[in-house]
Amino acid sequence: EPGWWRFDTPLPDNIHWLATPPEDPDAWGACLWITDRLLGDAEAAPWAGRLTRYRPRSLYLGVGCDRGAARETVETAIDTALTEAGLSPLAVGGMATIDKKQDEPALHEVSEARGWPLHFYPPEALAAVADIPNPSETVQRYMGTPAVGEPAALLAAGAEADRLIVEKRKYCGADGKNATVSIARAPFPEPGANQAS
Repeated sequence: EPGWWRFDTPLPDNIHWLATPPEDPDAWGACLWITDRLLGDAEAAPWAGRLTRYRPRSLYLGVGCDRGAARETVETAIDTALTEAGLSPLAVGGMATIDKKQDEPALHEVSEARGWPLHFYPPEALAAVADIPNPSETVQRYMGTPAVGEPAALLAAGAEADRLIVEKRKYCGADGKNATVSIARAPFPEPGANQAS
């Protein structure tokens, strides 16, 4: 979120905006680390007691599932996709899918339990998203769009195809039902001259 400094004045001299973590943490009094990534112990250790993490709501999930899939199947699919990509569930801003899934209980249950808004898009809107990496003739035949999760994630994030950071990932749950997850990152404005030093 490089556009966080909203004032017309420059940053105070003792605050610096950096696009990447500094090479010498000992030279800094503290760090506010704004990221949607999970931070490992090795990354956080040099800051011992001087690190605060902030999770921007920058990630949007495109979710699909078989009819009647259990909540646990959908949640495990989501958690696995986030973990494998090194992304924090605290940075999820919402979920999205096709409007034909508006009556799918598991999607509503996950949305409510996690506090993630659930967005629905008609097939025409999903089909209009260009450069989707995993189109499917089967999805086209049954849903009226060549893909669901990938374009839904991008539409919810307000992003172009280059912001798709996890392509469709399929998971089969203990209930024998499948769920798919795609993840897109919302774009943020580039820092202005008064935001970086």
